[in-house]
Amino acid sequence: MSRYEEVLNTIKLNCTSAWLTNGQQVCYEAVLARLRYPGLYNLYGEHGVGKTFLGWVLNKKVGVVYIPHLSQVSYLKSIPDILVVDNCGYLRSEFREALKVLQLHQIRKSVLISHRQIQDDVHALEVNASSEDMQIARENLKSLGYAVPDVPCPDLWDLLYMTIGGFVP
Repeated sequence: MSRYEEVLNTIKLNCTSAWLTNGQQVCYEAVLARLRYPGLYNLYGEHGVGKTFLGWVLNKKVGVVYIPHLSQVSYLKSIPDILVVDNCGYLRSEFREALKVLQLHQIRKSVLISHRQIQDDVHALEVNASSEDMQIARENLKSLGYAVPDVPCPDLWDLLYMTIGGFVP
């Protein structure tokens, strides 16, 4: 296992809602409120703002099922009450295809994570990361025992790459 995978797995195992940044906390609460009812919700934002991390926290804290890609729906052993699907397309045609797959598998509540807002009639919430959010993420990594460099990082993925001693791709 690579150092990158090791760190990601450690984050997944240890993440809690207490680790959410202020911006992520707002999104987390909005998603929880929305998921009391059947339907779809789109969580979107630029690269490295914490969308995937939110999916992990929802998985761990609330018990939703998280999958990194829509193609993995067919591998689910049972119908989840709530499904979080990462790396979704934002185009209307991609959304409609995802909708078909979710309906085929009888999934009534889901959060679709995408880089841009889905171009269709779906509740959507944008995730952003401020400099304060970056500092909270730094503290979270430090709490796991990682030496976090004090260098500017434009997003959370870059912060992770810098922390593991890698370069930003």
